[in-house]
Amino acid sequence: MAFPGSASSAAPSALLLAADGRVLAGAGSAAALWPGVALVGRPVAELFRFELEADDPAFLAAQWEALQAAATAGVVRLATRVGHTLGGEVDFSLSAGPASGTWLALLLPAGAPSALAPATEQTGANRTAGAEPFA
Repeated sequence: MAFPGSASSAAPSALLLAADGRVLAGAGSAAALWPGVALVGRPVAELFRFELEADDPAFLAAQWEALQAAATAGVVRLATRVGHTLGGEVDFSLSAGPASGTWLALLLPAGAPSALAPATEQTGANRTAGAEPFA
């Protein structure tokens, strides 16, 4: 059985978001993650599975604020959804967008090695023999 988002699981995607979390544009394999869904104008919170879900605008705004706080602090693993059908998992992060008040959401296949992952300090057994950490 194919799930939405599974066909493009190897490709990175990006979404340009308005300050309120609505999708302004998609790039890369974003359209393949949500087949048949018009992304532009849709609240980004509608595109992912959360434990609590509702279509109420105030609830979606609260979800966006929570997602915004978590994804600007680090990478968040989310499952895509189309309606009530779950798709593949992605690693999601947010940074300031190219225009004032916009956000850039980067999405990579869950668990893929990426620049989204926070850097780890190389110490002890993880450090290459003879290599010194940056000063």
